[in-house]
Amino acid sequence: MVRIGVRKAAPNEVSAGLLAVGIYKGEGAPEGVETAAEPALSGGDFSGKEGETALLYADLAAPRLLLVGLGSRACFTLEKLRRTAATPPEGPALSECGRRRSF
Repeated sequence: MVRIGVRKAAPNEVSAGLLAVGIYKGEGAPEGVETAAEPALSGGDFSGKEGETALLYADLAAPRLLLVGLGSRACFTLEKLRRTAATPPEGPALSECGRRRSF
């Protein structure tokens, strides 16, 4: 069974199969995931554009890190948060997890 939860915690305190972290466009990764997110951010594979996702393997308590683009911080609203939370991850890296999710 898949369990989805939301809580405020340091990334190294989250024991889960996957940790999703929102990143605003043009900003760096939050404290605690900088090292794991750096390859995607510095390589140009992820910019934080609204709806953008990147799935990475990480050396954290959660073995997978999902970066989720939040768009511009100045334009972020509760409606955009709702839509972002409903955005399924995309890309070939998902098949590495063993299954695709359907919504």
